[in-house]
Amino acid sequence: MKKILTIAHRGYSSIAPENTITAFEKALVYNPDIIECDVHRTKDGEIILMHDASVNRTTNGSGNISEMTLSELRDLDAGSWFSEDYKGEKIPLLSEALECTKDRCTLMIELKADNIESQVIDIVNSMGMQEQVCLGSFIKDIGIRIKKLSDIPFMQIISYKSELSEQEMIDLMNLLKSQNAKYLSINYQPVTQELIDRTHDSGFGISVWTIDDKDEILRMAGMNVDVITSNDIKMLKEVLDS
Repeated sequence: MKKILTIAHRGYSSIAPENTITAFEKALVYNPDIIECDVHRTKDGEIILMHDASVNRTTNGSGNISEMTLSELRDLDAGSWFSEDYKGEKIPLLSEALECTKDRCTLMIELKADNIESQVIDIVNSMGMQEQVCLGSFIKDIGIRIKKLSDIPFMQIISYKSELSEQEMIDLMNLLKSQNAKYLSINYQPVTQELIDRTHDSGFGISVWTIDDKDEILRMAGMNVDVITSNDIKMLKEVLDS
């Protein structure tokens, strides 16, 4: 069986608070190929890690990131919502996440907000890490804009509730070709062998997310996907290595 790349989803997020340096460090123990993170821009123009547009779910505060300064965000506790063991965990800057993964694994940066791609690329370039990152987003126009700015690989992220129709597959392959896309990133539930084969035949890899079930990991591996994302990187690596 070919080597399947592994992604630690928001770090080792099944045992540590997601999108924190601690979650990254715990993931790195198991040598993932990629760690995935999510980024937003603060009111004062800093790029920070967080999945949601607000801090409500994963901190002890409330409010939208775009309406808060970095200083206000740094005052929040981003760990105790997960466990008291992580009380005092801070929201990281993108630059801190890059420093953590530099020369250790690839960092996949998912752009959760629109029109931040140029700044994110500038941060990556300033750290000389163009070869150690990939970018991704659900926002379709971002991939086209990134193609004009950088050669950094891009993952188009898509979510479907059911198997894709023939026309949906045609439209999706055309979208990938319009970008600097390297992978199609899709939730695993609607993935079929036909979609995998069509993606490969079009010259792209296929990345599936987010799988925490051993049988589903094996099923996807048997269908010849290229990348698998999990919240439990230790389990993912063990299943694939077995």
